[in-house]
Amino acid sequence: MLRSFVLKSLMLAGIMPTLTEAAVKGDRSQEFIYDWSALGSGCRGQQSVSEGNVEFLLNPSKAPSLNRYQLRFVLEKFRLESPVPKDQGPTHLEFARDCAIRVALNPPPGKRIVDVEAVSNYRLSKEASSEMKTMAQLTLGMTTLATARLEFPSSQSLRKAQHELRLVPQRSAGDLAEVRCGQSKLLGLDLLFYINRSNSNAKVDMNLENREIDVLVDLEDCEKA
Repeated sequence: MLRSFVLKSLMLAGIMPTLTEAAVKGDRSQEFIYDWSALGSGCRGQQSVSEGNVEFLLNPSKAPSLNRYQLRFVLEKFRLESPVPKDQGPTHLEFARDCAIRVALNPPPGKRIVDVEAVSNYRLSKEASSEMKTMAQLTLGMTTLATARLEFPSSQSLRKAQHELRLVPQRSAGDLAEVRCGQSKLLGLDLLFYINRSNSNAKVDMNLENREIDVLVDLEDCEKA
């Protein structure tokens, strides 16, 4: 359900056609990250557009590796808080923030994608009168690699609670076994925050640690596959 919603949003915004798997072929075929976009009520950005509220960093933590790439997305506006800031205008008791990230991956010659995972930490606060949910989904091409959900009922209160978000493919599904040598792939990462408050003054704060989420992509030599 989440994936179909964000895909529809991307197509309506005119971004999805530029990020099909066929689009990773072209003049920049030697670049591993051919293109990326982020779109939703909590994010907006694209590699080819300077404006937006999303920053993309490639290998920010260490020197580049031939077999591991770290993709960091800094999502400045992906946060759900209440009472809602005045500059955001009135809102319903039930509302959400979503972000759909798409990255066109183009492995170097002689390499294939063998592993993908996404890592971050939730920072969550809410009063006992509010119902809270989170959802995250990682895809590669048309394959769903991993999904993570958290639900906190109205009977439970949270105060700056930390919850790890780690999306790791289920090995038993054989998810990446069919990725061919040098095959380009469209990576998808969908994020959703949801809250249902008992009243408009109920305090809520949902965000990612440092506003960041990392995607790790591992490659290997084709002869080892």
